[in-house]
Amino acid sequence: DLYRDPDVDFPDPVDSGLPVAAETHAEIRRNYAAMVEYLDDCVGRFLDTLEERSELENTLVVYSSDHGEMLGDHGQWEKRSPRQPSVGVPLVMSGPDVEQRDPVDHPATILDLHATFLDIARLDPGNQLVSRSLASFLAGEGEHPREVVHSGLGPWRMVCDRTHELTR
Repeated sequence: DLYRDPDVDFPDPVDSGLPVAAETHAEIRRNYAAMVEYLDDCVGRFLDTLEERSELENTLVVYSSDHGEMLGDHGQWEKRSPRQPSVGVPLVMSGPDVEQRDPVDHPATILDLHATFLDIARLDPGNQLVSRSLASFLAGEGEHPREVVHSGLGPWRMVCDRTHELTR
């Protein structure tokens, strides 16, 4: 309901290049905003339940996604592009041994959640993992474990650090 007929102007697509009416783009962005608002509400209810059960203080909460959304930018939809709106995803973590801080701009990958969960659970994965634990960084006790991340889908591949992206 917040986005059905909002008193808010959503930004126009960047370099759309598509024969799509401005109102259609706005409607798509309203629907996307409504979906994000709904997910936020679901996460809030989940956190409230954890708090009611006195489990919030001993629960690591991780919010992420597998891909972003182009929303018509650069004439593209969904996740089929090595551009930032497609490959940039949220990774928000909170819980015991997670230092509260401002957002961090280090490259990260959800593939590192595997090693992070094992580390926090004090389970030894051996040396078989490509995944790198974020646990000491989250606790404020160590450096961020990555300077570079890789991404790819279909025919394209990308590598990026904090300032540059290389795509083929």
